[in-house]
Amino acid sequence: MSEFHLTGTPLPATPLKGGGTWVCCFDWLRLFAMSGVIFMHAASGILRDQRNLVWHGVNLLTSLAFTAVPLFFMISGSLLLSSPRTADLKHLWRRRLPRLVLPLLFWSAATLLLLRHWDGMRFGEILESFLAIPHTPAYLHLWYMYTLIALYALSPLLYHMVRGLDRSAERYLVGLISVILGLEMLQMLAPDSVKCYLELDLSSSLRFLNGHLFPFLLGFFLFRRDRYIPNWKLIVLALLCLGVITAGTWLETRRAGVYSAAFQRQNGGWEISLAALLFLLVKQNLRRPPRLRIARELVRLSMPIYLVHPMVIRWLWRLHLYPRCFLHLLLVFVLILALSWLISKTLASVPGLCWFSTGIPWADARESCSWQASLRHLQQRLRRNSGKTDGEGQS
Repeated sequence: MSEFHLTGTPLPATPLKGGGTWVCCFDWLRLFAMSGVIFMHAASGILRDQRNLVWHGVNLLTSLAFTAVPLFFMISGSLLLSSPRTADLKHLWRRRLPRLVLPLLFWSAATLLLLRHWDGMRFGEILESFLAIPHTPAYLHLWYMYTLIALYALSPLLYHMVRGLDRSAERYLVGLISVILGLEMLQMLAPDSVKCYLELDLSSSLRFLNGHLFPFLLGFFLFRRDRYIPNWKLIVLALLCLGVITAGTWLETRRAGVYSAAFQRQNGGWEISLAALLFLLVKQNLRRPPRLRIARELVRLSMPIYLVHPMVIRWLWRLHLYPRCFLHLLLVFVLILALSWLISKTLASVPGLCWFSTGIPWADARESCSWQASLRHLQQRLRRNSGKTDGEGQS
């Protein structure tokens, strides 16, 4: 948490030991985004195999869950482009990039070893896949780390760029992003005979980093926005986007005969727009940090939980724990989250593995999200309760 030092934050914030502040709405956004990623992966089997009332309910929740990745990029953009340390190249290469690259290498290697055990991959195939890690993810979900590393590498340049914009240039950039996303949204709704007329080479040429630069920049601008938007307007627009995504997914799936996630693309205009509305809703309303300690731990361990959860899912699938109904899906979701948290917390409790597997410095993990920190917290609570009991006895 002490990695980012925000200045001039327009929201209620928690002071950090090293100076700067931490804006509490990011904790809630991380909790939601982390849960959304796990839910969409756990629900994939139902969406591909069933066509009933349960499918429609899961489709609705999955359409909401697909905002997870845009929200993660918005959080990163808000933090990186609001922190003066982003301009420090030494800090970037010594601190920020290693906390992404080392966990990527660790979990790529761990994933390949597990696949060798489960799928019988030959040693030569594992070695070939490991040597390809610089340009090819070892497992599908790791693509996110590659894009995030690229954004971090660009962050000093982007920091100076957005800081140098005047108000008119800032509006122009946000407007340009909005037009590109808006054209894509209209194209998704248009009949096939009209779609070609909504295609612009400009739109595709400006979709840097496969379009994930857009939510990264939008997160910063939305975070800086101090003008209040009535909640009812945000909710109505969010429900409209969610309804279009859900209905569009159903219609495309029915037309194709197989599950189609065209409307649910995480770099698509509809999901990015829905994520932006959720970002503003959380920013305007959730201004206090989570009170439960386990919620704060989940926030702190959100990256290792993201990295480990597909392997937990593979293991559960090998045990034939496929979700077959909605209640079963919820139970499996909770089980995946709990096991991913336990694995991440255990790794964060080992001094030699903490930095490599979680990206969290051992000094921070020891005080916040390790088993050692939980034990100290429990001991403190027991001492406080013991002191209260002694005081009541004396009175």
